[in-house]
Amino acid sequence: MFRRIALLLLTLMMLPASSLADDRPPYEVFTFSDTLPEQLQEPLSAIIPSGCRILSGAMIQHNGYHYGTSPDDLDSYTALVLTDTEDGLRLYAAAWVETLPWQVNDYTRFLRQKTNASVSIHQPEGYRIPVFRVDYAVQDGTVSDLFTFWGNQIWSIYAHVDQFRGVTIKNDHGYVTYSDSSMQKGYASLNPFYLDYMEDISAFPTTRAAAEALAITHETAVASDAAINRVYAGGANLRAEPTGKAESLGKYSTNVPMTFTGKQSPGANWPWYQVQIGQTTGWMSSDYVYIAPYLGVAIIPLGRTADSCPLYAHPGDSQPLQQLEPGVTFHILAEYNGMYHICIPRDDISWAVDAEGLYGYIPKSNVLTGASPTVLDALENTR
Repeated sequence: MFRRIALLLLTLMMLPASSLADDRPPYEVFTFSDTLPEQLQEPLSAIIPSGCRILSGAMIQHNGYHYGTSPDDLDSYTALVLTDTEDGLRLYAAAWVETLPWQVNDYTRFLRQKTNASVSIHQPEGYRIPVFRVDYAVQDGTVSDLFTFWGNQIWSIYAHVDQFRGVTIKNDHGYVTYSDSSMQKGYASLNPFYLDYMEDISAFPTTRAAAEALAITHETAVASDAAINRVYAGGANLRAEPTGKAESLGKYSTNVPMTFTGKQSPGANWPWYQVQIGQTTGWMSSDYVYIAPYLGVAIIPLGRTADSCPLYAHPGDSQPLQQLEPGVTFHILAEYNGMYHICIPRDDISWAVDAEGLYGYIPKSNVLTGASPTVLDALENTR
């Protein structure tokens, strides 16, 4: 018996470490102060001023599990760090997903106040993965902001919590819920709080009045869209004719703005609507045509020209509308015959497609693609 046990122990010792680590927890959390953990020293040393003091920080090691996703065997780190510098408090974020580069950002503009703040970990109800919490000591108690990550970048403010007044305002992918001791009410919002596109934290509602204003914004936007026949794609094929067997002109991302021409045709289960996207006209099943943007996790992909390339009005044109310079950022609406149908906004890129932007088609070659401007920046920096 002793020989069998010894043989078993010897066999286990010879096994690779990975075979013994299959039972790792979905995530591990760490908090720190004074010094950065080893994993963060290299990515953050370039942006944290030398000589400043690390007040507080938190890090999550994701062992194949990520916010809002199923296990995918990709490990990652996410971190939030608060430092004390000569100019006051500064907030830094760092995130890494296996196979992708580190993303590091200075998020000082998202601090509510420049004193009496700290960073910690929070486990929100209904979310498998913990999130980061920035607490602010105020005269009447504590207020907090909860931050979430998506992939290798900070993605959204999840909630604002005012412990003294018993008020919590949560943002769940565009659906905002206000609650206090006496009531709870939800509001659909056309303004998801994606940090890549926010100028500062003031865009997040912190009062009942601000949350209600989001509902008014939503209703006003829907009414304005209806007045000009604007509708939105639901992630479906645009067909050359009103039948599912007709040529696909591309599968359009959810929330791509379209114009309903007023023409429709019967279908097997749902009528077909004729819609126009830029200068492209086709047919889409009404089952995938929405009167307002979808409020789930539906991010329209972004692209950026890596080199100069032509922009065509239609995929078969011989002469381009113009030549795009390197570094032009746009939304990718669909793919068709080796080309991207794109929309270049009139101003800075935002989470929503600029319905009045410049539409056209460009070759897929030499185009950087990603979910946000920070991803595109990282890809540019690694070329």
